[in-house]
Amino acid sequence: MKKKYTSHFPCTFLFIVPLMLLAGCTQHNSNNTSAKNDPLKGKITISGAFALYPLTVKWAEEFQKLHPNVTINISAGGAGKGMADALSKMVDLGMYSKELSAEERAKGAWFVAVARDAVIPTVNVGNPVLKELKMKGMTQQMFYKIFITGR
Repeated sequence: MKKKYTSHFPCTFLFIVPLMLLAGCTQHNSNNTSAKNDPLKGKITISGAFALYPLTVKWAEEFQKLHPNVTINISAGGAGKGMADALSKMVDLGMYSKELSAEERAKGAWFVAVARDAVIPTVNVGNPVLKELKMKGMTQQMFYKIFITGR
């Protein structure tokens, strides 16, 4: 199967347009942005990928500064939960960090790429080979054997 993205890092997706944060909210009049005069109000629910949680929380905080009468509830429970919750209409938005399958697309899922994520290996200062790692580094093959195959 041919991959859409050629990067070495997987894309992270919020599979429903971020502009749909307005889902369940009334129309906004941009001339009145104070809480008292802002007609935009409602509740938005979001669940899904842990990788997107910090970014989504920040977006929600910034959105709520402009629209304090909008409540945004965010829960991280994994990409699968985000997909299931959105498809079953339990939430307004699903955070998803995988490629969509044909089955998910057939059920109506679609995505907007919002970020790229990566897994960064770290080394404990108590690691007995830390000095050697600092001097010699680690090849991609060594990394693969340790972290992927467990050898």
